[in-house]
Amino acid sequence: MSRCDGTFKDYCDFCEDRYSGRFKLKENEGLFQAFDRWLEEHKKDME
Repeated sequence: MSRCDGTFKDYCDFCEDRYSGRFKLKENEGLFQAFDRWLEEHKKDME
């Protein structure tokens, strides 16, 4: 189940990280699941 509670800016940052190679999708992971995981990891970094 995907929650995708990020903002448009969060999604843009996610795409930048993904296309630059700083964030990679796991095997069999969908885009929305990856975005949720990125949000969780990104929020930990901000705390």
